[in-house]
Amino acid sequence: MSIENLLQQIKEAKVSQKQTNIKVAHLISDFKASHIIIPEYQRQFVWDNSIQSRFIESIFMAIPIPAIFLLETIDDQTGITKNEVIDGVQRLSTLVAFVDNKLRLSKGLKLSGLEGQKFETLPSPITQQFLNRDISIITIEKNTDSTIQFEIFERLNRGSVSLTHQELRNCMFHSNFNSFLNKISRDNKDYRELLSPFSNFKTVEEGKPDKSRMLDTEMVLRFFFLLESHSESSLKRLTYPSKEQLNFYMRTKKEQEIGNENFKDSYIYSHEELEDFFNKVCQMVRITFKGKNYSKFSISNSKVKFSSGFNKAFFDIQMLGFVDFKIEDIEEITNIIYNEFIELCCFNSVMTDNGNEKITERVNTWKDLLFDIVTDGSDHYKNKLNKKIEHFNHSPVCYSCCEKIESLDESYCDLDNNTFYHIACYIKENKTPHKRESRSRFDFNKIETDIEVFLSTNDITAHGVITKEGIIVKAGSQAILHYSNSFPDAYKQKRDELIKQENLVEIGGMLSFTKDILFNSFSAASILVLGFNSGGKEYWKISDGKSLKELGF
Repeated sequence: MSIENLLQQIKEAKVSQKQTNIKVAHLISDFKASHIIIPEYQRQFVWDNSIQSRFIESIFMAIPIPAIFLLETIDDQTGITKNEVIDGVQRLSTLVAFVDNKLRLSKGLKLSGLEGQKFETLPSPITQQFLNRDISIITIEKNTDSTIQFEIFERLNRGSVSLTHQELRNCMFHSNFNSFLNKISRDNKDYRELLSPFSNFKTVEEGKPDKSRMLDTEMVLRFFFLLESHSESSLKRLTYPSKEQLNFYMRTKKEQEIGNENFKDSYIYSHEELEDFFNKVCQMVRITFKGKNYSKFSISNSKVKFSSGFNKAFFDIQMLGFVDFKIEDIEEITNIIYNEFIELCCFNSVMTDNGNEKITERVNTWKDLLFDIVTDGSDHYKNKLNKKIEHFNHSPVCYSCCEKIESLDESYCDLDNNTFYHIACYIKENKTPHKRESRSRFDFNKIETDIEVFLSTNDITAHGVITKEGIIVKAGSQAILHYSNSFPDAYKQKRDELIKQENLVEIGGMLSFTKDILFNSFSAASILVLGFNSGGKEYWKISDGKSLKELGF
């Protein structure tokens, strides 16, 4: 890198700031007059009494303390400039609590005369000395670049009670979208019920440490990011939501609010659409998993045990898995879905592999099985569960270890041999589950040469090419103009986006593709063409009329 480029980088990254010293009395006065504010999106108070007491003692002893950092902002409604605390919430809150007589100093202080004291119990000369101590204030001015502001927040908050990434985002990207996230996390009854089994999401009293540290809000953000990222391209692989990706997503939403044209075409779901997805999916997770949601489980001896901790990978799988379906698609088969989820996690290691790079494989594996369950015309999965229940009610004894099977969750019925096992025993014997041909996602890397296919009904005809990248629906192909009630919600935005970009145009009562469009599954392509929930392997055919399913794809 040239010196000129480095100098330019330094210039662009420079922080615009001003530094002042202010008396404790004036600092508290400015805070109470709302010239200095702790925004509602800031973290809850987390210092305990002993740390607060030692801080107050440090003020008395004139020990140098870190500066309080403020961010200069302009109120969008009034145009008034305010200073928001971005580092120093604990220090400022402790000062205010002490002067307002809400803090009694603890024992074990160097200045033993302060032990057990409140501000009002100290002699006037002592309190005046305290109020006249100087506090250093550094104000980050409003013209500092937003990405640099986040760097400031993150680098400042690396102490023992540093802000989490989501707390930092709340400081950095406060906006209508940020308020929307907080509201969804706080007020969605289904979501709060889903989180209730986990101790770190318990509601806390005001002023008490919050174990969640906004993880509940971050998971809402994470879901929205993954939902919109995956919807932007039917081929796009999900990538683990890094700090930078979530930051950019929030920044994009904020910039869209102020009309920044550079961000208008990314992440285009409205708040209402996102909330509808979230409400629907939370309901589906709640009625399906019945309190055993968002938890990883393990097999120990003969037991299938759900962990007590919250698991982000299982949150992703369960939430994103239901996106393509409606509540009425699954409400009558939730027991079947629950049973198949447990068995999938037991027999498919990718489901319990928390590796970040496996997120696409985990989600797609579950979505494919869900699709197969929902569209199961032969009632295979229903009959499978009924057979399992029949064994459990009649003779719940493991064929392998001859011990009683205590719960349906830990059992497995071998349909081929009509035998009943602890699922752990079945796995120990290196047995494999009953196989059924499914509409699972095809591995396009197997394709050595391109294969031409077509899809035809009485109304439309579409042509495609199967490649190593996926299935390409060719320009000139037709698609149904009016989709049915079974058309998955997640495909509606993709379809609308193609229409908006004029990649799909209406011609003669049909939609026509104006350019080649790549899809990452046969079903994704057939659903968009046919306008209803469909198995792509059954509808896409080669030139001799045989379907991909018949050909063993």
